[in-house]
Amino acid sequence: MIKTRPVKGLVKCQLEGQSSEQEYNPPRSGLAKRLCKGLLNWARSLILGLLLSLTLGSLPGLAQSSSPVSLPDDDPPLLDVVPSASDIPSEKVSQFAQAYLKMLKLMANREPDLRSAETDLDSVEVEHQIEADARTIIEGSGLTQLEYLQLLGLANSDPEFGERITMQLQEIGEEA
Repeated sequence: MIKTRPVKGLVKCQLEGQSSEQEYNPPRSGLAKRLCKGLLNWARSLILGLLLSLTLGSLPGLAQSSSPVSLPDDDPPLLDVVPSASDIPSEKVSQFAQAYLKMLKLMANREPDLRSAETDLDSVEVEHQIEADARTIIEGSGLTQLEYLQLLGLANSDPEFGERITMQLQEIGEEA
């Protein structure tokens, strides 16, 4: 078994009763620490993105699903299948575009909070806040989470609908 421990500039290694010493010069500039912290922040951002997409559902799978959603008989039915681009009213397109822009802004505003989280607990807390804010944005736009995800999937898979969304986003940008 190898045991290693740094001792004031030296690394002492013990291997089955034998020991050796080698000089160890730790980085003076803290570059290694900054690099590790940068990689950790990048990993947290990646995990947040994955977590957010999992929280909101599987985007492509949910949005492109053609099977009906099973609900109890007493609840009103949701969209049975993903509607075609021509079936979606302009009001829904507008609601989606507004929510989409707010979601982009949310992610841009909260990413620094996630990167600056010093512990895993802080990171998880920020992720939960972002998820709650995302739900509030979607529901505040007049859409359900399912509708938002279906429209997002349709915008990514149907060029005609994607163009409608792009035009709506441009109109919103011109108004602002």
